[in-house]
Amino acid sequence: MASPKIRGSVTISALLLLLLSAYAQRPAEVPPPGIRVGEDGVFVRVLVTDRLNRYIGGLGQENFRVLEDGRQQTIHTFMQQSAPVSIGILFDRRNILQLKTDTAGTSLERWANSGHPADELFMITFDARIAQLDTYRRGAKPDQAKVVFPVGQNLLFSAVSAGLNQIRQGKNEKRALILVSDNPSGGNMPAQSLLGTIPKQTDTQFYAITFRPYNSATSFRSAGVEEIRTFIIPNTNDFVYYLDLIRDELNNLYILGYSPANRKNDGSRRKVEVKLDAPGELPDLTVRFSNGYYSRW
Repeated sequence: MASPKIRGSVTISALLLLLLSAYAQRPAEVPPPGIRVGEDGVFVRVLVTDRLNRYIGGLGQENFRVLEDGRQQTIHTFMQQSAPVSIGILFDRRNILQLKTDTAGTSLERWANSGHPADELFMITFDARIAQLDTYRRGAKPDQAKVVFPVGQNLLFSAVSAGLNQIRQGKNEKRALILVSDNPSGGNMPAQSLLGTIPKQTDTQFYAITFRPYNSATSFRSAGVEEIRTFIIPNTNDFVYYLDLIRDELNNLYILGYSPANRKNDGSRRKVEVKLDAPGELPDLTVRFSNGYYSRW
């Protein structure tokens, strides 16, 4: 159920409803959401949490201010909660013997039939020999297609590249790729030779889910992606829960778009700040966002 929109002061009942609608507790150390920059403006992704690391939804545009290099900007786009999402799962079949591919597919099919009508959902399953793309739409059976990976290229890099190519065709502003893998490296190519190949200033959020106690962020970083939120889960029964957690994070992600007053295309670093003017009745809140971008239009 969507959180109520907050305007002016709130009652105690509204406050309780807002807090109860926030999702389960998150790990404390999480990379900030990214910034998308394009000819249509700058779009800052923002997460708001309380002291227990629960997401806070229901804030309005009037609760946010965006500053670039200390100068307040005019917000022309504001989205939160009800906006559709584009989500892709990259499912590495090589080592995840205890988790069936159908589990992820069933979750996406359920999402497609219960979420926003404009949600765009897909899954790329892959191993060293074959890769397959399944797309999910509301009220329809999944569509299947073959995905061709370049011969001799790092497997994880190829999977992330294919996922990015697919999600860039989407129409939604909220986008995420979820890598499900037990392999800490891509194999057959050194990770450092791949760094920087994929643009860091992407409009996609990246997540990794693994069942082994290693830093699975290495998997994405071997494909040139830097900001990854990683879940290490001990039990395959928790897999669907974490998929729901990721979707809930996307639903509670605020997107603040503006046309920067400084339109010089000089490649300089622009400092971004997001200020929160929350109702006084709310507890201490934390605002997370990337603190800048490079001006390349």
